[in-house]
Amino acid sequence: MKITIVGAGNAGCWTALFFSHYAKDIAEIEVIHDPSIEPVPVGQATVKGPVKLLSKTLGLNWYENKMKLTPKLGVLYENWGKLNKEYFHPIGGLDDIAMHYEPRELQNQILNSRLFTCKEEYVDEVNNIDTDYVIDCRGAPLDFSDYSQLTNPVNSCLVGRREGPESTANWSKHVATPDGWTFVIPNADQTSTFGYLYNEHVSEDAAAEANFKSLFSIETSIVRKLKFRNYLSNNPIIDERIILSGNKLFFLEPLESTAISTYLEWARFIHMWIIQKQASASECTKMIKRHIRQQEAFVLWHYMFGSTYESKFWSLCDSNFTGTCSSMINLLEDIAKGRSRKPLSMIFDQDYEGWGLFPVSSIHKWWEAMNQKSN
Repeated sequence: MKITIVGAGNAGCWTALFFSHYAKDIAEIEVIHDPSIEPVPVGQATVKGPVKLLSKTLGLNWYENKMKLTPKLGVLYENWGKLNKEYFHPIGGLDDIAMHYEPRELQNQILNSRLFTCKEEYVDEVNNIDTDYVIDCRGAPLDFSDYSQLTNPVNSCLVGRREGPESTANWSKHVATPDGWTFVIPNADQTSTFGYLYNEHVSEDAAAEANFKSLFSIETSIVRKLKFRNYLSNNPIIDERIILSGNKLFFLEPLESTAISTYLEWARFIHMWIIQKQASASECTKMIKRHIRQQEAFVLWHYMFGSTYESKFWSLCDSNFTGTCSSMINLLEDIAKGRSRKPLSMIFDQDYEGWGLFPVSSIHKWWEAMNQKSN
């Protein structure tokens, strides 16, 4: 069996790493990519699963740190909700750790690992590739006619960088702002990356940029302006041979760092289908759609509690962005209040009680932080 992964961005590299480890004795793994296409410039954050995969496959350690990783022990939320200035969402216990990383460094290390065959060429049409299965990771689609919109209040991002670490703590910061929120990521080179997320239909670009520079002392020019959609493919598997992943599969804004772990969860579902023969293509499609819809609802739920700002953006978040997520958000509320123990997770571990990537404890902790005044 031959599995060909097209594209070597975040989704392509992580998917190749997964199959090179879990299917190495069963399938030939090949990556085809165009080296002229740069990976996203934004420092990425994960939950703890990807760290374990890197350790298993590449034997990395924090001292040599060729990928320029920084530890992530959780997320510090600032200015969210009406009661508490801060809320810390830990990754887990003291022995649990996630990471931040530079996409270019991760790409270099994985592509040069010799764990799979790597070919450098531009691919315009994946149907013509001589292989059993194609996992298409070539980035966002040009045509959204076969995609559904995911409900989310932000669609734009300004990315900036500042000399010096934002703090000495090893965690991400997610800071609510008048226009939306900002992620703050510590980098291994003692700089900090900032991403100012907002809605271009609510805040004009110039006003958002001025607020960004003022709130976070970004004195240099903005590194990059990004416009995006939040979406999900209606048909993640085509003709039971071509499998969409990465931004070809879906995009959801990065509030809870769900992207990388969702790519790996999708790889697990695919592995269950084509390697283990324990599920069909249609069953896998249902599982990944449900999984992504759970992430959509959990992220949207964060906005429903408002922030310390009485702005147009946060006023709209009170009611206007629930969309198709209303039933799932109601279920989240029931779980948070103890009225339900029905997390509806599709993760393989039958003993796991969680909502997509997140344990039930995360739902309880967020609810408490939004509704109970801390000491």
